[in-house]
Amino acid sequence: MSGSDSETPYKVTSQGIQLTGGDTFKDGGHVNIQWLKADGSKGSAGIHFESLNDQPSGQWIGKDFLPWSAFQDGPGEGDSIVWVQIDMYNEHYGEGGQPPVPVEPEPEPEPEPEPEPEPEPEPEPEPEPEPEPEPEPEPEPEPEPEPEPEPEPEPEPEPEPEPEPEPEPEPEPEPEPEPEPEPEPEPEPEPEPEPEPEPEPEPEPEPEPEPEPEPEPEPEPEPEPEPEQPEEPEQPEEPEQSEEPEQPEEPEQPKEDHDGTFAGSVTDVGGGDLAMTGFDANIGSVTLSLALLVSGAVMVAGSALRRFRQS
Repeated sequence: MSGSDSETPYKVTSQGIQLTGGDTFKDGGHVNIQWLKADGSKGSAGIHFESLNDQPSGQWIGKDFLPWSAFQDGPGEGDSIVWVQIDMYNEHYGEGGQPPVPVEPEPEPEPEPEPEPEPEPEPEPEPEPEPEPEPEPEPEPEPEPEPEPEPEPEPEPEPEPEPEPEPEPEPEPEPEPEPEPEPEPEPEPEPEPEPEPEPEPEPEPEPEPEPEPEPEPEPEPEPEPEPEQPEEPEQPEEPEQSEEPEQPEEPEQPKEDHDGTFAGSVTDVGGGDLAMTGFDANIGSVTLSLALLVSGAVMVAGSALRRFRQS
């Protein structure tokens, strides 16, 4: 059994690893390499062949050549391969004193010549069909003569109507003059707003007048003693006086008696006779009573009016 430093059964070239003896890379196998870079440092890489999950390494399964470009981040031009290990062999390149192999770019494969297309055979011409003989036309039957139509009697010409006299054209009315446009009325000025009336001051309540004191009745004057009248000659009868005696221009103010009646004054009526010239006492009493009633009614009405305004 050979050791790792024995001569390898495969070849290490400047483009990759070449298997011999009909060997190929197997599914599940692997290859590990080491190289020396131009700056003196070392590099290493490996590849594992796997057909599952569409791995890129599966494309080399069954092949007998593996290029250096198949290794990810593998060696490049100017580097030198110093060690190779393949899972199928115990011999390792570089352990048996093998020299380093410089890496060179892979030669571009020559394109295979495309096969020239074979010329297509020309199709044979199809034989033209023989023309069919045209059928002879059938003889047309002779047309039967149509009977001549009897001539229709010509209608008597109707007398032409006399032309109606053309009506005289009516004179066209003269066009009415267009009315002048009325001037637009000036816009009325907007009325000024009326000033709001000032609120009337509430009238102050008038003081109620104090009731007038009733006049104290004056004492009745003592009647003057009537003078003795001399005997006079008989005088003619005076005419009857009216129901109301004539009142003098300025009658003396009668004095109120204790019983509410007024006593008339005593005047000289002439001839030395004294007679009563006053008016009836009852009329004077009624007049004064009416005056007092009117004055009282006015006071009551004024008081009621003030109360109404205050309310």
